[in-house]
Amino acid sequence: MITLRRLQEEVGPWSASNFPGLTASDNLIGVAEELGELAHAHLKHHQGRMTDEEYSEQAQDAIGDILVFLAGYCNSADFDLEALTEKVWSEVKRRDYTSGKKVVGPCSRCEGTERVPKVQDRDLRSGYSASGRRLTKPCPACQ
Repeated sequence: MITLRRLQEEVGPWSASNFPGLTASDNLIGVAEELGELAHAHLKHHQGRMTDEEYSEQAQDAIGDILVFLAGYCNSADFDLEALTEKVWSEVKRRDYTSGKKVVGPCSRCEGTERVPKVQDRDLRSGYSASGRRLTKPCPACQ
């Protein structure tokens, strides 16, 4: 199985050999084009105008192409695709999208997370700054 890092390492020389002069813009446009193809396949499948097999083949091809173009873009921008994915995923997985509140943390005492109230519900004396950032106060369970 290929890692994002290895994909990015291999895309560089392959891209230079097959598409000399490919720019960051070309790669970004490629991502957008392939995302459009994925959306089109999804729409046709959702409308019943494409079989499951056709959809699966087209969707997987588009997703793979998106990753290749994205790896090329990251090479152009000198971004480490695997490292940034790990960083963003570690932040995203702490969020609780069902509550409508942003999850911050971990708490310095228990390693748990606490939820920041929405602006209209926030009492600024409750340990949160005006920007919604948690002050030094521990989570409600540890108070």
